[in-house]
Amino acid sequence: MSTHAQVHARRTLMTRPILRCRALLALLLSIWLGSVAAIAQCNTSLQSGGPIATLRGEVGCSVLWDPDGTGPLPTWLVVGGRDLTGGDQPAQGVGLLAFDGAQWRDLGFGANPVLTLAVFQGELVVGGSFVLQTAGGSVANIARRSGTSWLPLGHGFSGAVFALTVFAGELVVGGQWSNAGGINAPIARWNGIGWSSLGGVLTQGTVAALASFGALYVGGNFSTPVGHSLLRWNGTTWSAAGNPTMGGVALGVRALRAFTGTTHGTSFLVAAGRFDSIGGVAVNGVARAGSGVSSWSAMGTLPAGLSVEDLFITTPFLGTPVVYATGRNTSPARVAQWNGTAWNPTGSLGPTTGTATAHGLLLYGGAFVVGLDGPVGAEAVFRFTNDWTPLAGKGFSAPVQCLASDGPSAIAGGAFAVADGVIVHGIARRSGTTWGPLGTGVSGGTATVLAVARASNGEVFAGGSFTAAGGTAASNVARWNGSAWAPLGTGTNGTVRSLLASANGDLVAGGDFTTAGGVACNRIARWNGTAWSPLSSGMNDAVRCLTQRGTGEIVAGGSFTLAGGVACSRVASWNGTTWSSIDVGMNDAVHALALGADGVLFAGGAFTTVGGSRPCLRVARFDGAQWMSLGGGVNAPVNALAVLPNGDVLLGGSFADLGMSRLARYHRLGNTIATVPQGVVGPNVFALAAAANGDVQIGGDFNAIQLPQAAGLLAAGHLAILTTNCPALATTVPTACVGPAGPLTLTADTLPWVGATFRSTATGYAAQALAVSAFGLLPANLPLAQLHPTGLPNCNLLTSTESLLLALPVAGVSHHQLAVPNSAVFAGMQVSHQCLQLSLNGSGLLQSISSSNALTLVMGLL
Repeated sequence: MSTHAQVHARRTLMTRPILRCRALLALLLSIWLGSVAAIAQCNTSLQSGGPIATLRGEVGCSVLWDPDGTGPLPTWLVVGGRDLTGGDQPAQGVGLLAFDGAQWRDLGFGANPVLTLAVFQGELVVGGSFVLQTAGGSVANIARRSGTSWLPLGHGFSGAVFALTVFAGELVVGGQWSNAGGINAPIARWNGIGWSSLGGVLTQGTVAALASFGALYVGGNFSTPVGHSLLRWNGTTWSAAGNPTMGGVALGVRALRAFTGTTHGTSFLVAAGRFDSIGGVAVNGVARAGSGVSSWSAMGTLPAGLSVEDLFITTPFLGTPVVYATGRNTSPARVAQWNGTAWNPTGSLGPTTGTATAHGLLLYGGAFVVGLDGPVGAEAVFRFTNDWTPLAGKGFSAPVQCLASDGPSAIAGGAFAVADGVIVHGIARRSGTTWGPLGTGVSGGTATVLAVARASNGEVFAGGSFTAAGGTAASNVARWNGSAWAPLGTGTNGTVRSLLASANGDLVAGGDFTTAGGVACNRIARWNGTAWSPLSSGMNDAVRCLTQRGTGEIVAGGSFTLAGGVACSRVASWNGTTWSSIDVGMNDAVHALALGADGVLFAGGAFTTVGGSRPCLRVARFDGAQWMSLGGGVNAPVNALAVLPNGDVLLGGSFADLGMSRLARYHRLGNTIATVPQGVVGPNVFALAAAANGDVQIGGDFNAIQLPQAAGLLAAGHLAILTTNCPALATTVPTACVGPAGPLTLTADTLPWVGATFRSTATGYAAQALAVSAFGLLPANLPLAQLHPTGLPNCNLLTSTESLLLALPVAGVSHHQLAVPNSAVFAGMQVSHQCLQLSLNGSGLLQSISSSNALTLVMGLL
């Protein structure tokens, strides 16, 4: 090819931007004007990172129910009570929730309280003291769920429903009311169409318990001409069934449970309540009668302090039936088992002090589950394995204390034992949409992870307060290599609060410790892969956060006032040899540090002044010379910072002024701080981590997200995600082109966010080649051979060429970038990107033109 042709080819490629300048401007203008409508649709929002892992509130009853009969859905555990929260229901307390084997579900029952549950003709029946609003109007005190709708049973009741059972094919309801469909008695029966009475003997008092045992047995606090507190209804007439009393006074029966065996003599009825005599036999609040209930026998003495509220009888295959009692106690002995001769506590359930009541013991999923009516906001449903543990669904069972980015997802640490219903013990990793364990996590001490860091090779470091990781001794710090935990020497002698995986591969740890690996390292130390070493003489108080500048300098924040013996008030810089102050520092603790893409250092904490005396409320930026205030600051400590793609900064903490509920956003262009739409409901945000896809994971001590326009609350189990409906995207457009050294591969190093710089890398260049980076506003598919005779087969130009930039590859690699203006009008704008390879021969003449795959970029707005 002639030199003239070479020059012509280069001019053809390189002058195309000038020839298309007017077209580019016109196209940009049309995009600018046309995107205004699209921008109005772009917004950031908070999503739940996982519903509340365990149900909380006051549980009073439970039942097993199959919501679709013979359909594919499993049997659900349904619990009723007061102010229940958990799962994917709105976080306001409701009276009814269901566990489907994985998580707690909302059944659309927005009323309190639910006192009793039963299944009748395949439908779930709910009784209590409530008024439920349905599409058909209000429903009082009793309702049934048909499909996905709540329906009344007749006209309902004028008073509370305490007990439900099925007898002779009808639903029997007991409670305390003056009228039910014209029936003036605290007991009635429903045949699926209407209500009817059970004789006319029981006309007043309270019915608290029902059991079908050949006849219908009715317990409660009432007196009738035929008997009191416990009656038998044979379908026609009433009779007494033992007349229980306490000190000669009729006080009442609280629980009844029947067991019907397959062989003679195995059937029996158990009654419990406030009585010390029944059928003329001295008992201790619980008694047993055989078939026909003609005589009663005592069942020993209950565990100290236990007042029985519910009974449960297992039906083992070819085994002896076992009776369990649950109830009210000030000790954890709230569940007890009768072994035939004595009662024995079953595990330790609930708080060790104060009164709490266990209700609704059932067998579910091969294990016992029980509800607890305990302290406000406490966990309320438990499963028994070796002892009672919360029945866990999705989300985290305790606050998330720290987060680290892990590609498009995150790693979380804390004192939680469960995430997404899986045992994780203090540390978990998100995969897709679910969380899973890293081995067996941490244990010992307080078993809390307070800091996590991910190294460039994918290894994960955890620091906190623990004595073992993965079952191996590890003092407060450990390394996860992808398959197993390993200690870092002998660890530290105190809590690790911050970790930094530095650019050179070393790990820097900060905290409360004074030795690391047996070496004096006051609150900060470096691990080089084999040993710990100090950073000068360290600090005189805790190090709480760490970051690293592009120059390699390490910045530490915390409660210290000395670093390496130098006055450094709560923040200091380490240059590899010595510590130095950063503009005097702050007057109170620094809890968080973050570095902007432009090198600006941000700090958050409890401070109110910087640089000696300049007012600065709890968040600041260092411009290279001095600390500056971020807007007007916030009214309470900042615990976490995350830099967003456009340079804005997300703040998390305990602040709540100006409508900012634990979250706020610093807008870099206007130097203002504003609320994040919604916000979280709870006392604190502890951690923030920006993922590669732009989402920001938010961890802390909170259980809900405030929905927009006061639409209520969304349950969130200590984790939320800030996301956008206008995400940045980089999609690969493949090619069959093969260059002189093989395929040329273009990959996106970052995503194209508004206000950020998009970066890409192309690999596979021949030794003597030039790179041409092309950005265009339109996709294309033009064979290179049509542009120039040296275009190789199957090599196509896949983008218009509004921008062409020449680059010189190094070792077969070229790097490219595109600055996206920080204006919302560019949100949703689509750009095509491709690299061309101009391969030269030994004389420097053009030998061939080949192309990479293309990337379709969509500008995102967060």
